[in-house]
Amino acid sequence: MPNPQPSVTPSDLSEHPELAVLEVLASAAQMAKFAMISIHPELNDADPAASPSTIQVFAAEQLLIAVDTLQRVAASYRRLTKTDARWMQPPLRDVHHDPF
Repeated sequence: MPNPQPSVTPSDLSEHPELAVLEVLASAAQMAKFAMISIHPELNDADPAASPSTIQVFAAEQLLIAVDTLQRVAASYRRLTKTDARWMQPPLRDVHHDPF
């Protein structure tokens, strides 16, 4: 299998060094998914409505769901690092002039 290129650049890391950890985490998460599917091939094309055949398959299925969630959240974080977050945040209320 060819070695995939990282999705971050040195420039990205100079501004957001935490992306290095997310890159390692993404790689480890993908390998965990591959390992679970290789051990339990029925997960690859299982009917979502079907009950898992064993408790191990159930646990592996839950792991795949958790990894997918982690990958989505990490991807969202990476996208947000490329956006100027100051424009996305609503202004803070001045609590000193709050009439209540």
